Amino acid sequence: MENLIPVDQIPEKWLEKSRCPVCSTAPLLIDHPEGEPDRFFCPTCELCFQVAKNHPSIFILQDPLDSATGYLGQWVDMKTLIENSRAQKKAPERVSPAYPAPAPKTAVEDKEDEEKQDPIYKKYPASLINSAADLHEMGNSRQSIKDALARNKQLSEDDIDEILHHVSRQKRKKDAGSFKLPRWAMGCIIVPILFLISYLLMTLYFQYSFSKKLAAASEAMEMAVIDFEKLPGVILNFIPEDVQSMQMPKAMVTKSAATGFAQAACPADVQNAVSLFGGQAADWQFRDGQDAWILQSINVRTLNLPEGYIAIMPYLNKGLYIQITSGPARIQNAYLVMISCP
Repeated sequence: MENLIPVDQIPEKWLEKSRCPVCSTAPLLIDHPEGEPDRFFCPTCELCFQVAKNHPSIFILQDPLDSATGYLGQWVDMKTLIENSRAQKKAPERVSPAYPAPAPKTAVEDKEDEEKQDPIYKKYPASLINSAADLHEMGNSRQSIKDALARNKQLSEDDIDEILHHVSRQKRKKDAGSFKLPRWAMGCIIVPILFLISYLLMTLYFQYSFSKKLAAASEAMEMAVIDFEKLPGVILNFIPEDVQSMQMPKAMVTKSAATGFAQAACPADVQNAVSLFGGQAADWQFRDGQDAWILQSINVRTLNLPEGYIAIMPYLNKGLYIQITSGPARIQNAYLVMISCP
């Protein structure tokens, strides 16, 4: 499997039949990292993987939150991974003999056992990892922990990211026993709030003629609304870990002057909006005050943005960000979009 190559751009039609090989969640999300092949992301177990070209194999980029596939950083046949996941779920529990229970281990002994078993302690000094964990426990922001680790000149940026990922993962496991809302419930509460903030910002941008400034830009612009990594630790403590790690892939914008993207009048009704932009009729609403059309959908959409129109799209990735682009352009992987009429 060493000669396998990942698919550069995952077709949107694959989403309809996509299903997580570990937890069976469907459909999955698609992430479009700049300069890298697309990857599927499971919003439930957080499995992340790339898909091989012309072969039923996937490359594991990130293991599930509460388990390990055994194939991290490797290609594995999809059927093999599905069968292994099913076998783990069906494995019967072993009944231990009725021997006296051993004395509970102290926190120091637990830490020593963890250091012996976890491979990351063979790559980096235990004191370095434990210091990062202590800073995280005290409520320091991800960025401040990054800065502290960067003082060690022997660590690359990838090394620092691996240590931070390990620390965050261990913290989530530690908190797993405490009561907290299910991920889907947390998403139902937080995501609408973040999108409301995005909508208010969209309104402000247009009221202050931001569209005129964007007209001169040749590419899509991006800006941070809330960056979790830069928030003070005191504030970050009030934001649940699930929210901090929540991700919704950003839209993929391709500037295009193709036929069908020419300047056109603002749609007068929903059907005209569907004909001009794309999507489904149930997705669209018109805002008189902003002279703009709003698309809201739980499914990804591909839209056409004619010349003279401006689109604003929020996305989540360790914070809330906004993409802004002007037509003519094609917008893929769209969930929430505000399109301003010329």
